[in-house]
Amino acid sequence: MWFDNFYLYTCSPGCAALPTYVTPYFTWTGLTPGACNTFCFQTHMTGGGGTGGFTTMCPYYIYNAPLPIELINFSASSNNGFVALNWTTSSETNCNEYQILRSTDGITFDAIGLIPGGGTSSNDLQYHFVDDAPYVGTAYYQLKQFDYDLNFTESEIVACDFNEAIISIKYYTYSGQVVDFSAAPAGIYICETITSTSRYCKQVAKN
Repeated sequence: MWFDNFYLYTCSPGCAALPTYVTPYFTWTGLTPGACNTFCFQTHMTGGGGTGGFTTMCPYYIYNAPLPIELINFSASSNNGFVALNWTTSSETNCNEYQILRSTDGITFDAIGLIPGGGTSSNDLQYHFVDDAPYVGTAYYQLKQFDYDLNFTESEIVACDFNEAIISIKYYTYSGQVVDFSAAPAGIYICETITSTSRYCKQVAKN
């Protein structure tokens, strides 16, 4: 007995055949997310003259899981002392949150922030995240999208060159007093960053 003619068919509206599998893996491309397909193959039996008899079997229904998100674009750009990350999705399914990852070598990544996801949506959704303490030089960014059930997918990696040399970073109380942030008590402070081309301040919290 041997098996051949491995095919995938659409379940509806008609039983249209999709391309045969690629040896040695059962690999099909271009399937519609969420659609149902039928997996069929032929079993051949020796005896009975010639090539013997054969029987076509279609034992499996296969449902293609919907993609959690459809990412249209993802970019990182340097601007006035920070790196701006922007991405857009055309649809989302049970999208809980986006974890923003950063790396200096494109291999080992660290999480630098979280952005809430859009749940389930069929509209274009735009997201924005600011890395306000970027690496000087080339950094690599990636999105890690989590579903509500904690499954995740990862985006492509994008690179950004940040060439502004940071001259100084100082922390102040709201009254203007300079503090040692590492030794300061919990509270809200103002962080002043001076680079070779700009000066900017941001509010930071210490827990």
